[in-house]
Amino acid sequence: MTDKFEENYQEFWKDIVEPEGKLDLEQVKKELSDYHFLLQEVPKVYHKITGCLSKPNYHSNIILSLHEEKYLDKDCTQCDVRDMIEDCSNKKELVKLLRDYFDIND
Repeated sequence: MTDKFEENYQEFWKDIVEPEGKLDLEQVKKELSDYHFLLQEVPKVYHKITGCLSKPNYHSNIILSLHEEKYLDKDCTQCDVRDMIEDCSNKKELVKLLRDYFDIND
């Protein structure tokens, strides 16, 4: 795993924190301050989006997958409901389709 850290450092951080080949402590402090900000704020966004996750180190695909499960796409939902309204012959049929679509069990 150390190799991954070194690779990450070489590819991303080295030019930022060693701009002239020597460690720039002020730049390291700035980067750590930015990282601290992210560690404080990202969990708030993740929790709001997913409703359950609040750690900053989740892969984006996990956050996005939970978001997609939790929320309906407005344009897609409007299109689906519009089609249901047009295709249904009566209110009872429409109500059944809407209950099924939104997983409403009464």
